[in-house]
Amino acid sequence: MDTAGLLPHAPYIKALDRELAARGVPPGRLLIYTAAYPGQHARCPAEQRLCAYLAWDATRCAGPAGLAWHWSHDQEWSTARTRRERRLPHTTRQLLLPVYAAPSALADVAEALVLDLRPATGSREEWEGAGRARQAAAAWAKSRTAGNRRRALRRRAYLPARLRLGQAHIAQRGGGAAAGGGTVLLRVIGAAASRARA
Repeated sequence: MDTAGLLPHAPYIKALDRELAARGVPPGRLLIYTAAYPGQHARCPAEQRLCAYLAWDATRCAGPAGLAWHWSHDQEWSTARTRRERRLPHTTRQLLLPVYAAPSALADVAEALVLDLRPATGSREEWEGAGRARQAAAAWAKSRTAGNRRRALRRRAYLPARLRLGQAHIAQRGGGAAAGGGTVLLRVIGAAASRARA
């Protein structure tokens, strides 16, 4: 099953891919994915952003280096020159196009960059489905954020109750590691931590 096709920005990125293929400059690599914002926990972030990555290796470009584009639903398109799938330092630039720029405008820019020419980036035209895509992205972000917050609240409510239970067992047994209470506490903490990960 194509899970990337279920993401709200997939129709936009696929429309761009079709336009690039029609122009004769299809990317060698196309990824549609989600990512955590910088500084957030990667496995269960509070919020996620919708992203896309398009790459043309050096064999597809007229210049000495390849080309990579990055997009997220809350930032403009950015481009960078690459060599062996690594971004070259000091080559990242904003394309100065709207977040949901028209695929034809992006294809014009891609064609120029692949041919190692200076692109004309004056177009502010948006994709015809931009409004629907923004609404879908907002609804998706709201549902993801609410679900992650509910899971985090359940974990916080569960762990302290288990830790209090472990401390109560220690108090009943006379406390301290000498009385064997420390092992009970470790067992309870280990059980609570393993349940929190599930």
